[in-house]
Amino acid sequence: LEVVRTAARSTRSPLEVYGDRLTAEVLDHSWEGMTLRVRADREYVLGVPLRGRHHASNVTLAVRALEILGICPQSATFSGVRMPGRTERVAQRYVLDVAHNPQGIQALADTLRELGLPPGSCILLGLLSDKDSEGSLGPLAVLGLPAVFVRAGSERAREPGELLGTWTGLGGTGEVAVS
Repeated sequence: LEVVRTAARSTRSPLEVYGDRLTAEVLDHSWEGMTLRVRADREYVLGVPLRGRHHASNVTLAVRALEILGICPQSATFSGVRMPGRTERVAQRYVLDVAHNPQGIQALADTLRELGLPPGSCILLGLLSDKDSEGSLGPLAVLGLPAVFVRAGSERAREPGELLGTWTGLGGTGEVAVS
């Protein structure tokens, strides 16, 4: 961030950073989305159909961009915001997420822990070989759900048996899907 701040100063460009004066407070969070109190030039209470507290900073920066453009964020259509593949509910029974690094998977695990999952839920997961398997599986393993491991559709895929070994080493239970 310091490199960006330095570049902004050297080019006399304005820089808005979440957490400086731009903040958000999650007022409500459910499978339907979040209600946020966003503070930018003004304060707004907005409903957004995104799941995961980590999205609050993105919404806040979008609000600030709308303010700069002279558009009232209250009238902006946040209700149409979609992030396919990010804590996406499918047929009310499945949650799809394409998180592919430890930080994204931690955000997913935090969201699942907060919102809860129905009894009998399990994790279906494939991972590429260049990804940190222990760092990626760790946040999910602590959820205590069983897992089914598959081979991702890539030549770089990590073998499901290897993932299962890492998973059980983290205290999880699971199996390899038979193809």
